[in-house]
Amino acid sequence: MNHLTNIIRSAIKETGPLTIKEYMEICLYHEKYGYYMTKNPVGRQGDFITSPEISPVFGELIGVWLVHTWKTLGEPSKFSLVELGPGNGTLLKDIWTATAKWSKFQKAADVYLFERSTVLQKTQRQNLKKINVKWIERLEELPDKKMICFSNEFFDALPIRQFTFKNQKLFEKKISLNRENEFKFELVKVQKGFNTKPEEKKLIERAIIECSDTQIFILKTLCEKIKKLQGCILIIDYGGEYGTVDTLQGVHKNKYCDVLSNPGEVDITSQVDFGIITDHSTSFGVQPSKLINQSDFLRKMGILDRFAKLKKSSDEKLSQNHHAILHRLLSYDQMGSLFKVLAIKSSDLIDIYPFSFK
Repeated sequence: MNHLTNIIRSAIKETGPLTIKEYMEICLYHEKYGYYMTKNPVGRQGDFITSPEISPVFGELIGVWLVHTWKTLGEPSKFSLVELGPGNGTLLKDIWTATAKWSKFQKAADVYLFERSTVLQKTQRQNLKKINVKWIERLEELPDKKMICFSNEFFDALPIRQFTFKNQKLFEKKISLNRENEFKFELVKVQKGFNTKPEEKKLIERAIIECSDTQIFILKTLCEKIKKLQGCILIIDYGGEYGTVDTLQGVHKNKYCDVLSNPGEVDITSQVDFGIITDHSTSFGVQPSKLINQSDFLRKMGILDRFAKLKKSSDEKLSQNHHAILHRLLSYDQMGSLFKVLAIKSSDLIDIYPFSFK
């Protein structure tokens, strides 16, 4: 039995059932035993592999997009370049390699990394030692200047709460203990209503409503920055618009597992509700784009041309590997459709390629 199991059991016995948000916060971010605080889960030896770990071309294309967005901002001589949840630092490293020929862009960028995990920070410091970066614990620490913020698989790891609507009554899904002292889910009746309108749209019979105060707080902070100072936010994550199903999942060693098993050893995520993010962004006074698939985004950014050039200088084995990478990043039965891309810009900016803004 691990330490977190005892800690969570004690918390339930002392205060009653825990919300999923409280359970995730303990499992993922407990200072001594939390999943992200004790290990590096990213990569082939970890629990999941992200797009930047699959191919450096992913980071190259994000780099090209960042330079284009900086030019759209008027090529400011100084701006904040912010990455949320940088993982191993692979994405930023590839971005920096790809943007080396735009020295003016790199000189203008003050790079900030928003990262809670000290373990991942250590890996990032090693991988990014050639780049002048600053780590921040609170987004409020960002200076007052134009900003471009980007993230890949960040919002899915933020704690959520789950509700369901049955017989015109609202229930919250919580974690309690069964007779054998093991964790179980139970529905607890709560007062009807949410703090914000977007979530209320989902109050239909038997719908499962997932919402995240943490996601919205981070989004609000960033949106207020770009509204005041001008800028853009790029979000790449898996999810969709206005889902009403249970998307909570546990992953261990690249395989799905029980969310309630082995606290601190399992990665717990949920699919991002981009409909909620879009509605909240609009309410914060900025302009979200129409949502597109990762496949469409990468194709429009030139991934096929990039791999065609690589193929010319590759032997047969490497060429087959490139084909497998393209399949994984672009195919609709792989990451191409599951992962979505959203841009959010200050309303005074012109549209940013390849997005269409509402």
